[in-house]
Amino acid sequence: MIDILTDVQLLEGDMNFRRSEGENIQGRNNLYYEQLFAHYGITDSIFNDNIRYYTEKPAILERITDSVYNRLVKEQEKLKAAE
Repeated sequence: MIDILTDVQLLEGDMNFRRSEGENIQGRNNLYYEQLFAHYGITDSIFNDNIRYYTEKPAILERITDSVYNRLVKEQEKLKAAE
């Protein structure tokens, strides 16, 4: 779940950047998510079921979101170092 949510955050960030640059990505949002879910071998309903499950377990969800945040910070640090 950590891998999936990390990629979801990256995907959302990319889509927000594209929108801010004036790119019209409507209609492609679903395609991006379909590709992401296919990569992990899941469907949107499996993803949503997992989100509901972890929402009902806040302590576990907090550990997951902390891990996602830490991965994103590490990725950002790698990108900055590569500049």
